[in-house]
Formats: sequence, structure tokens, C-alpha cells
Amino acid sequence: MQVDLERKVTRFVVQEYVNAIVNFKSQTELDFDVHKLIHTFEVVDVAHKLIDLTNPKLPKKLQNQIINAAILHDIGRCHEFEKGQLKKNFDHGQDGYLWIKKYFPHLIVEGTSTQWHNKCPSESDPLAAQPVLNYVRDADMLGNLIYEIKKMPVFMDHILKLFKERPTGLTLDNEIVQAALQNRSCCRSQMKKCDFLDMILSQLLWIYNLRTQAGFTFAKKEKIFPRCRDIIVSHVLPVIQGSEKQKKQLETQIKQLFPDEMFLKEFEKHGI
Repeated sequence: MQVDLERKVTRFVVQEYVNAIVNFKSQTELDFDVHKLIHTFEVVDVAHKLIDLTNPKLPKKLQNQIINAAILHDIGRCHEFEKGQLKKNFDHGQDGYLWIKKYFPHLIVEGTSTQWHNKCPSESDPLAAQPVLNYVRDADMLGNLIYEIKKMPVFMDHILKLFKERPTGLTLDNEIVQAALQNRSCCRSQMKKCDFLDMILSQLLWIYNLRTQAGFTFAKKEKIFPRCRDIIVSHVLPVIQGSEKQKKQLETQIKQLFPDEMFLKEFEKHGI
């Protein structure tokens, strides 16, 4: 991962996050801001890789828009706390859009992409932000999974503290089960519970939200989804309270709901 401070937008984002980090009011806020700053540049790194995988090559202007949008996509996150507590009903996409509009008014497409990146893909997506929005969304999802694959084996305790959630049971939320069986993304609003295990399993269903050919190509090449599933089995299940027999049953259920074949079928559907 490389951070290019020659870009004005990069300097702006780093400055905003550094200000948030040095002025933190709680450990939760500090952990959150550090995580999101690292995540931002994971997303930028993936965005570069998606551009490289696109054939034919994207126009230079479009490449710059994608990278700028990736750098700026979570700028609203560093304003998400007040007095050490998460603000209620805070929309970091909308907040980020307003900051971009104020400091970079000429980055219209990047601002629109930031405004919409945290909303589920739908027919209401603004056409003016395409294809930048699709690339940023794919890079955002895949960047999240890459971060978890890399960090979970080393920082499981830290991750649990960061989310303030612990796997509390040996049953999966029915919405996750149904989404996996129906080959669709998970509707978190339909979930009855969402502890750490439920939350991270729901991310495996992001494969149904990928929008670009490059995103599918990168995910298959790096084996992102099966690697994430295996990390969940090997590092999350052990911290759940319960008998080894119960854990083994849950491991079997996860592997049945998210087999390699499920991911391969989705890649094949998109010609990968």
C-alpha cells in the first residue's frame, strides 16, 4: 500500500483523519478512525488494481476520477464522532459529499460517488456518477474483506473491541441463511440480530453486490470470498462460547451455505 501525498485530495483526507485521531475523546473513536484511515488506502490500492484489470484501458481522466473518489469515499467517517460517541443517524456519504462540495467543488463526479457509495446499488443510482461509483463500491467492499483477511488472525481481540460486539450464539440470523440459499445479498434491515459473526458472514454475500467485471476478476484471482469464509471458521468460531460439538455443527452450516461452488457460479455468470 502506497500513500501518494502529491495528490491534494490525499493530503486533505490524511489531514482530516490525523486531526480526528490526535483529538480523539474515547478509545472507541481512536480505534475507529485509525481503522478507517487504513481502510481508505486499502480501497485506493484495490481501485488501482481494478483499473489495471480493466480491458481496454480506461481513459486517464476516468482513472483519476476513480482514484480521487476512492480516496475521498469515507472522508465523512472522520466526522462521525461527537464527544467520543458515534452520532445518531449519521450519513457519512452525505457528510463527505458536503465536505467535497466545500473544498473541491470541481470534483462533481467524485462528490456524487461519495454521496451514494454507502447506499445499496439500485436503479435509482445517479447515472452521472457511473462508472466511477461502480468501481468505488467494488473497491470498498473488496478492501474491507482484504483488511479482515489480513488482520483477523493477528488482531482478533482488537477487532472485537472495535466493533464492541462479540459472537454470542451458535445460531445464524435467519436473514443470512435465507439470503445465502436464495443467492442474493443480505438485507441487514431484515436481520433480527447482528453480532460480530452475523455481520461478517453477511459480507460474504457482497459478491452479489459487485458491479464491475474487474471486481469479479480480482475477487476470483485473489480468492477473496473463500479466504474470508475460512478466516471466519478458523478465527471467529473459536471465540464463541459453546461446546466443540456445537461449533463443529456451525462450521458445517457455514461451509454448506457458502461453498466454493456458490462463488464460482457467480463468477461464471459474469464470464469470469
